[in-house]
Amino acid sequence: MADQSRPLRGVAFTLPFQIFKADGSIIPNPGGLAGRTKNDADPTGAVMDNAPSVTDTTGGWCEVVVSAAEMTSDTTNVTVTSTDVGALPFSGVIFPAAAQVATAEDVATLATALAGADDAVLAAVAALPDDTDVADVLAAIALVKAKTDLISLGTISVVSATNTDGTWGPLTAGDDYVAGTISELSVTTGIPLDALGAGGVICNLGSITGVVCTVTPDDAGYKVAIPHLTAAQSAVLQPGSVIREFEALDASGFKTTFGRDTVIVEGDAV
Repeated sequence: MADQSRPLRGVAFTLPFQIFKADGSIIPNPGGLAGRTKNDADPTGAVMDNAPSVTDTTGGWCEVVVSAAEMTSDTTNVTVTSTDVGALPFSGVIFPAAAQVATAEDVATLATALAGADDAVLAAVAALPDDTDVADVLAAIALVKAKTDLISLGTISVVSATNTDGTWGPLTAGDDYVAGTISELSVTTGIPLDALGAGGVICNLGSITGVVCTVTPDDAGYKVAIPHLTAAQSAVLQPGSVIREFEALDASGFKTTFGRDTVIVEGDAV
């Protein structure tokens, strides 16, 4: 059963009530109950989606379930009448809240979820609307953490020859490079880089961005490589040191950088 401690917008709410007579006495088992409701969207009112019922014939307690559709306004007015002689109508006003108020348990859960959170997680939470439900906040945290786990789980090493200072190169601007000639990264982890979907893995090399890479499983985990860098692409590189980074890019456009190094570029001697 949904939490009934506070009426929420767009969530069905069970409203208890009693039917009184003019002298203040309670009708213990009122008959012929009928309910009407009106809200901001329907100020003239309509028959309620659910019929009222008697739940306690001793104390005269009744209830009616105000449907989710009837709980979509700032105020929902409910009126219930009885056909019993002398019965006065019950009238009540519900003020549906935009979202569930966080309980102490919710706060503890959120604190645990945010423990050790990086900037990406905190930024995602900060971007959520103020009235976001607790469950939706937890879902957003889990989604971002799942994506950023790629950083902490991957152990990256460059398998192509590198210079003693850790750079790679030289690469000559204006030359054509085919697969395997611009070095590869070996990702020694079980992260399914080859199952990232539409985004896949891309490489940014200085001013050259979004070069789609190939990803193939190997004994160490996965091998990531630039399949082809054309002469036209490399021609835009300026001589000197340029940053090369490899990014996982999922279908939603979320990028995770998991490998970065420096490439030495030489000018074309011709």
